[in-house]
Amino acid sequence: MAAKHAYDADLFQDSTMTFGEHLEELRSCLIRALAGLMVGFVIGLLFGNWVVEYIQLPLEEALQDFYLKKTRERIQAMEGGLDAYEATLLEEGFFAESWEMDLPKLRQGLRTLFPQDLLPALPGSPVRAQDVLRPSSFAGRLATAAEESSGAHQFLWKKLRPEQRSKIRQIAEGKERFTTAESQKRALAEILNELAQRETLSQTDDFSPDSLPASVRELWERRETLDLTERADLNRWLLTTAFPLDLGPPRLALVPLRLWRRVAEDPRTSSKALAFTEPFMIYMKASLLAGAVISGPWVFYQIWMFVAAGLYPHEKHYVKIYGPMSLGLFLGGSLLAFFVVFEYVLRFLLGFNDWLGIDTEPRINEWLSFALLLPLGFGISFQLPLVMLFLERIGIFTMKAYVEKWRLAVLFIFVLSAVLTPAEPTSMVMMAFPLCCLYAGGILLCRFMPRGGAPAVEE
Repeated sequence: MAAKHAYDADLFQDSTMTFGEHLEELRSCLIRALAGLMVGFVIGLLFGNWVVEYIQLPLEEALQDFYLKKTRERIQAMEGGLDAYEATLLEEGFFAESWEMDLPKLRQGLRTLFPQDLLPALPGSPVRAQDVLRPSSFAGRLATAAEESSGAHQFLWKKLRPEQRSKIRQIAEGKERFTTAESQKRALAEILNELAQRETLSQTDDFSPDSLPASVRELWERRETLDLTERADLNRWLLTTAFPLDLGPPRLALVPLRLWRRVAEDPRTSSKALAFTEPFMIYMKASLLAGAVISGPWVFYQIWMFVAAGLYPHEKHYVKIYGPMSLGLFLGGSLLAFFVVFEYVLRFLLGFNDWLGIDTEPRINEWLSFALLLPLGFGISFQLPLVMLFLERIGIFTMKAYVEKWRLAVLFIFVLSAVLTPAEPTSMVMMAFPLCCLYAGGILLCRFMPRGGAPAVEE
């Protein structure tokens, strides 16, 4: 029995080309495609720097959004939350970093910025409850100073108000009002902080500067002209000198500060090169990418010209349909990866790294490889409908098999997506779902573009 259609009878029946001639045609098409790619590469050298900047945009935007979001969440978790002014700064692209500065340095900076008459009054180094080492011993030493006729202890006792003396006696005698050491420490710290703010403490000669640090002696030498903050700092050291065993030395008084800066100016939001030759290689890769985009239509045209050489004369017109369709699918997949998938992939990876407590400093070389491979994988995978149509045309599969075996096809699509995407689930899922839709599109192509155009062959 003769074949029903001519293309069923002999694949090369209407072709005058031998196998060797097909190989020669393949060689010619590859040479023309490579020549077009080289021309595109030369043109791409003119735009390589722009391509490098453009490819970094998704990464920089993702990093900027990440740090802005992190700042918002951190401030909202603090007492007082996010006020309107800070919300405006975040909307304008500023993010905050938390720093701590010691009071003397802060005071020095403010004095530089403001005239002396406008300098705000800052507290000196405060006495904290944990600085009171032995509250009962401290109170006892100070209370017995009432019986002394001279000395630093007697001088301090005279400067106390009656209610403060009463508190100190209660602590020294272990009265019920101060049953815990912590309550005793807090009460003494409150009294000493008030005492340190007074002028008379640093104006007396009852305190010896011999045990003061060298940096504090400078304050002692000009104690007649100290401002409020400096006087409080000197008084704090004098108290420690008077009670060396019971009161710890002043600790660095840190003031929490929130510094705002533009997130675009932060070095963590831009990629880095770790080798001298790396930027040049990045430029060459970017130029090659630009050349591939410029010469893409020509390369696709050569590929389909080779395919057309092996088709029947009545099927060659399909190249005019499949060629642009193939190019459109490739560009559509690449653009989907660059403009949509990148955002979600980067958001997932940055959030995951933050969850692990790992800071990320992206390298430009690694990012460029990622930015090239992901769109390339999407572009290749989006050829699925044409591959399905081709396999149906040569008789390997039928439309009925595509419909019946859709479960296996979905499994294959997810496996293919895992191979063509990086090792993270977001890009795999975002490739698999469009491919499932394209699989249905491939079935529709087989349904609405049936075989035809060849005359039937009679028996």
